[in-house]
Amino acid sequence: MIDNNDRPIQQPSHTPSSETAIDQGVSIDSIINGAVDLCKELPSSYDIYTERIEELRERLSKGKLHFAVLGQFNRGKSTFINALLGVKVLPTSVLPLTNVPTVIRYGRTEKSIVSFSDEKDDEIAENSSEAIQQLLIKYVTEENNPKNRHKVASVHVECSSDLVRNGTVIIDTPGFGSTFIHNTQTTIDLLSECDAAFFLLSADLPITEIEVSFLKEMQKFVPRIFFVFNKVDLLNEEERTKTTKFVRAEVRQHLDLPTDVTLFPINARQGESSTARDETDQPWNRSGLQAIVDAINHFMIADKYFILSHALNEKLHDALDGITSTLGKEIAEIGAPVSELHEAVLQLKEKVEDIEKQSQSEITMVEAEKKALTEFLDKTIDKQKQSLHGQTEEFFHDILKQDNVKLMLKDRLTTSYPSFYTQASKAFVLQVTTAINKPLRKASLIHRREFERIAQKARQLLNVTFTIPDAVKDTLEGMEISPPYESISKNTDETLARLSTSFSDRFKSKEALGKHYETIYLPILKEHIDSSIEILSKAFHEKITHLCSQLSAELTNSYSALKKSTSGKQEEQESRWHQAQEKARPQIEKKEDLKEGFEKIKKRLP
Repeated sequence: MIDNNDRPIQQPSHTPSSETAIDQGVSIDSIINGAVDLCKELPSSYDIYTERIEELRERLSKGKLHFAVLGQFNRGKSTFINALLGVKVLPTSVLPLTNVPTVIRYGRTEKSIVSFSDEKDDEIAENSSEAIQQLLIKYVTEENNPKNRHKVASVHVECSSDLVRNGTVIIDTPGFGSTFIHNTQTTIDLLSECDAAFFLLSADLPITEIEVSFLKEMQKFVPRIFFVFNKVDLLNEEERTKTTKFVRAEVRQHLDLPTDVTLFPINARQGESSTARDETDQPWNRSGLQAIVDAINHFMIADKYFILSHALNEKLHDALDGITSTLGKEIAEIGAPVSELHEAVLQLKEKVEDIEKQSQSEITMVEAEKKALTEFLDKTIDKQKQSLHGQTEEFFHDILKQDNVKLMLKDRLTTSYPSFYTQASKAFVLQVTTAINKPLRKASLIHRREFERIAQKARQLLNVTFTIPDAVKDTLEGMEISPPYESISKNTDETLARLSTSFSDRFKSKEALGKHYETIYLPILKEHIDSSIEILSKAFHEKITHLCSQLSAELTNSYSALKKSTSGKQEEQESRWHQAQEKARPQIEKKEDLKEGFEKIKKRLP
């Protein structure tokens, strides 16, 4: 039976907390429902926008997240997908099989649909797993469709698996690193469309240089990676422990991931053969797949709404803008000059408020990021501290093993400890700095993109000149902390001075004396390590606080300047509109009320 107890907590993602993500999701869901209700009052000429908003509500309600299954050829991707779905819809082979991506989605009955880029009709197989697999073998395999000579545009498989019931989509990708180079490129091209990915490794060849290279590439596109370690039935317990440790170390080293990388050990073939898929199903229990199902469910609960709400936010903005823009044109037809000014004023007011809201949100976000960074820092330091304690114990025990411990232990510690302490402290500083700089760099990129988006919106909609100031640009480009090596304590003399010996030590056996020294000396060394880490922790906190304070101040000044430049233009437009509005108010009230309803919905958008 596969035991998942040795897996650490999953790697943290750079997203808001689960509660925040869910709150945002519920909020956008409520906003879309309000927009749909208001759309009922629109005539049929607005159907294009109404249908678009309905589509957004459907995607959000069904949680259409895209999971890619990635891995080198012969890692068991198709078998893994069959086991995960609980339905044997994909063919399996020891040869490179998939050369066209296969999209698996929910359907009441089993079905496969192959579409083509030319005028050829779709080919469909349904209600038979064997027929479905035969159709897939015909068109998605390298043997029967080399380099996609049949011009397959898309392949969809439908099944009634609970995993895809709520709109989740699974994508079976071509295996990379095979003799068919175009398969690797096809897989890379898919990554930008995926919200998360399963990366399959195999116990018979734990991790290769090709897989490391591919992981580095996919890291640029996929926000969440689940590492799946297949075929663990090929290993005994000792081999599995060593191999798992090796794979984790390789992933951390080459991908700059945090130390708590999750590795899901599974037996996909055993999972594929299971039937009940519950605690009574021994093959399922031994397969290890339940842990992956639990992880997916947690990911869906914690991150679904955050990912989808941000993806749908701009699309909903566009649909609502289309509605209000069309209403504005109809108002303009009723009272030409008044409606023209009216539309301009409303658009200006909305966009100014939107820009100010987004600007304030950016400034407020810095404080939230500071809190998250400091919490992450404390956790990272605590983990590294435990590691440093272990290194100190190992160092001490190595000294004890040497000859003449009775007479020379203190001298050897005095000679060796300063060098050990300096090297271990520098490694500690580097590990913590590397860990904290990753979310810092990501936050920097997000702030810069948002700043440039707001500035572009101001230029386009308000006709004002506003660019990212050099001070903000410099801060964002250098938004990382340098290792505080200067905070490493240089004074080890006081600690070493506390190491004392007595005349009676000469009469003790080497074993007794070693235990005696371990009881007295080792706590002194650990106490010195702890006090040094406390100094380093303070230095890290000060660097983060300084960096966040500097960014917050510069963003505040820059956005204040933008607000000042837009306020005058807004006041000027409103004055002209009020003068003309009195002449045509009765004719346009009804359409204005409807337009105002959609404006309120837009203002509720995050």
